[in-house]
Amino acid sequence: MVTSKTATEVPTKVWSSRHPLAAAFLLIVIILAGLFGFSRLPAGLPPHLSYPYLLVLVHDPGVPATIMDERVAAPLLHDFSALPGPRDVRSTSSEGDTNFALYFDSVPQRERTLPQLQALLARDATLLPSTADRPVVVKGEAFGAPRVELMLTAPGRSLVDLRHWTEENLLPQFVGLHGVASVRVDGGPLREIQVVPDQRRLAGLGLALDDVVSAVRAGEAQSPQGYIVAAARAGSAVIGTLPVRLASGDTLSLSEVSRVRETEDDVGPVLRFDGKPAVR
Repeated sequence: MVTSKTATEVPTKVWSSRHPLAAAFLLIVIILAGLFGFSRLPAGLPPHLSYPYLLVLVHDPGVPATIMDERVAAPLLHDFSALPGPRDVRSTSSEGDTNFALYFDSVPQRERTLPQLQALLARDATLLPSTADRPVVVKGEAFGAPRVELMLTAPGRSLVDLRHWTEENLLPQFVGLHGVASVRVDGGPLREIQVVPDQRRLAGLGLALDDVVSAVRAGEAQSPQGYIVAAARAGSAVIGTLPVRLASGDTLSLSEVSRVRETEDDVGPVLRFDGKPAVR
């Protein structure tokens, strides 16, 4: 018996199998054409965008967010929105803090607005509660410039005093410089004034801890700059003279019912420059 294969059973070779060199050459041409076409596409990397802004920070310890929003955010937000430079002004309030963010289209526009903003804050100082800290203005951008560090040393001066001097005298000068996004101080402990009430003395006079707190808060309101740091600059002696009111109407100084002392809180790294303690 003789058998034969039909035409459909005879295997046929595809073109690439019969012409391997031509197929390889064609594949190379397609790859090169794709690479050339990709390089000619009208697209590139995302541009280097900068989103400049100004932050205004207002601190009033212990005040509820609703009151901060009513007494601080509302009046200042109205005036900030009237400035010609910002394209958007926003405010957020939390307990003891209200923050304003003023966004700009360009850095030169932000720099032109900064003096106007500072003048506005000086004019509106009377609108803020007397217990609130002075507003702090901070410049920022989405992409910051290279950082420059300055190391400060002061022979014969403690790190507490050096940091305090830096924050009060040097820091404001850098904030106003053109092209400076933000400034931060590191190193050295923070100066504190600690009030330790004498519980037995208070009880003998019919006073409570709230009376001591009230005396300190009253001192905040009466200080020239309107916040407790003004008294802290003068030292513990000024805090100790704050009056504590008795039920009879008479007053005692805070130092008579409490121990007032100057301390420090080390919240930053320990820095040295040329072997000497320094502030950065």
